[in-house]
Amino acid sequence: MKTGVLFFLFLLFRLSAYPQAGKVLLKNPSFEDEPKASHVPQGWFYYGPSEESPPDVQPGQFGCTVKPLRGNAYLGMVTRDNGTTESVGQSLAIPLLADSVYDFSVCLATSRRYESFSRLTGTETNFSGPVRLRIWGINLELAKKALLAESPVVSNHDWIRYRFEIRPPGINMDALLLEAWYGMPQQSTNGNLLLDNCSALMPKFIADTAVIAEAVFKPKPLEALRLIELYNPSFELAPVYFLPFGWEDTAGEITTWVRAHPYQKPRYRSISGPVVQIYTGMYAQEPPTKKKAVHGERYLSLLASEKKKRQQVSQHLAGLLKRDSIYSFSLNMARSKEFWENLESRDQQADYKNPLRLRIWGGTEGNPNAELLAVSPSVVSTDWRKFDFVLQPLEGDYDWITLEAWYVSDFGEPYNGNLLLDNLSPIEMLVRE
Repeated sequence: MKTGVLFFLFLLFRLSAYPQAGKVLLKNPSFEDEPKASHVPQGWFYYGPSEESPPDVQPGQFGCTVKPLRGNAYLGMVTRDNGTTESVGQSLAIPLLADSVYDFSVCLATSRRYESFSRLTGTETNFSGPVRLRIWGINLELAKKALLAESPVVSNHDWIRYRFEIRPPGINMDALLLEAWYGMPQQSTNGNLLLDNCSALMPKFIADTAVIAEAVFKPKPLEALRLIELYNPSFELAPVYFLPFGWEDTAGEITTWVRAHPYQKPRYRSISGPVVQIYTGMYAQEPPTKKKAVHGERYLSLLASEKKKRQQVSQHLAGLLKRDSIYSFSLNMARSKEFWENLESRDQQADYKNPLRLRIWGGTEGNPNAELLAVSPSVVSTDWRKFDFVLQPLEGDYDWITLEAWYVSDFGEPYNGNLLLDNLSPIEMLVRE
């Protein structure tokens, strides 16, 4: 009995020394990032159907001009008439504890204009239908999800702070998920939801103080996931002839656009002017490569030029590539027999037909080429081949992966070459040293 009292007093002392014990902080709670369509803000991951595009960093996309409540950006998510919705999430440094109660709030609004294409009708429409927010908790280890809270229909066009009481039912929640959801029951409508300035999750009642002490003072390394799924791994989601959704062009030195192939004639026209000219312009008759994909209908090309300019794409990962851990990763690669592409001038074309290698980098925000993790052999074959890699970060932890086109020789003269990529595997942890 005496021991129990002493432990309780010790626990109260420890918690009083940490007045915010149990407070769960979110990374980038105001969704700050460069405003961009189909771009998940730093610190968050996309959680949604692979055949659809991710949410947007606003303002300025799809006619949305609402000013940020805080900072320079906010998150825009949509619901669609084909039954799909958009969500973002993040793993938590301290879990939400089972049967405990937390206060949480977020500023919400909806934009009068949010113009995009409807997959169901094939026409441009204003995504202005009724929408609400749903908040989910995820237990990563058990792969279970639970609905924690739901807002009323968000009809305000100015920012209003919505407050929620979060109670994880029965199990701890390692990740939080924010989902745009339909405002009317049983009706799949096109709507938009704007989010800014999330609060921390403040403990209101803790079911087991011993558990919270352990969680606060010994947090789990939740970001070290054993299986990291890439978003859009076969590059199927891409606007006709542009960079696939979920991937960023981080080369800096542009040879030409990084884009998906083969060329597909658009099913409908954009009303935004220049986009129509691109869709129906220089590649409508003679695309640079006509090779079929190894998986699905699309694949990615990466080029390197005689000017020593290379293309590369990067993706923000849902988990960390941990230092001194070993991962397996594979993808399919090939070379196109012909790849006629512009050089520095649009009036001058060259055949980028020569073989290249692939370099795989681990990186961080602002430094996508922090550590070289693997280099492929020369990709000479014009048939698709599967290439397997072992990735072992030695210098740090990385939450970005970069795929870079590189020359066959590190010391020879640069030349024009092409590399085709398709069907990327998840990144799987094999050994943690």
